Amino acid sequence: MSQHFTTVRHAEGVRCRTEEGGNFLLYHPKTDQLHIVSNNGKAIFDQCDGKEIDDVVHLGGKLLAQETDQEEETLRSSVLVFLQELNKRNLIEFE
Repeated sequence: MSQHFTTVRHAEGVRCRTEEGGNFLLYHPKTDQLHIVSNNGKAIFDQCDGKEIDDVVHLGGKLLAQETDQEEETLRSSVLVFLQELNKRNLIEFE
């Protein structure tokens, strides 16, 4: 991934609101779409502040490892897929 892009940041204008049940609502005014993410998803989204993609994947893997018995490498792969999905929905940008 990092061979094509180096950093990741929130797309301009994306807003976040806390929802019931520990979920978060991400809203992008340019696309007028709403997206619900879990507490872990929000924590990973928050790391997208200009950090290196590899750092976000590493931090996200460590975060998820605290809550599951899956291997951290598997979790890092899940974080990368999650970032790609956020990017498809125009919530973050790879630079």
